[in-house]
Amino acid sequence: MFTGLPSRVVVYSTGWDTANKGPFLADWGGEVPLYDKVPAAFLFKLEIDIGARRVTRSKLTGHCEHAHVHPEFEARDACRYVYVCAGNTHGIPSPPNTWLRYDTLTHQSAMWCAPPRQFVEELVVIPKRPSPQVPRMCALTRYQNMLTY
Repeated sequence: MFTGLPSRVVVYSTGWDTANKGPFLADWGGEVPLYDKVPAAFLFKLEIDIGARRVTRSKLTGHCEHAHVHPEFEARDACRYVYVCAGNTHGIPSPPNTWLRYDTLTHQSAMWCAPPRQFVEELVVIPKRPSPQVPRMCALTRYQNMLTY
């Protein structure tokens, strides 16, 4: 038996409301995703109560992928911000064109949108200086311009 482990773990992850049986991504059609057939992905909070052997799943916000938190708060409820890349926040899904910061305290989102015809990739959170009181960080990523030929 392990000692000193937390009795509760919190994980922020992205995924779908439901998943169909079959090969992953195959039912979206075409050689590239047909975005009107792609189900929207959501940010979820998973609370794992190890002692009670219970998992609670809460949907937080939609049309996002690749959730990341400051490394000091990985798997901890004390996490304040979750960073994701997002597609269209309304309507049908799209390639990621937005970075979104979800505030777990206020349940509000702040977004930065790429210019037209440009897309973003997932963020990588890099701590600047370890400090439990003020977790300073920077995000490393890139976005790309889609050229028309």
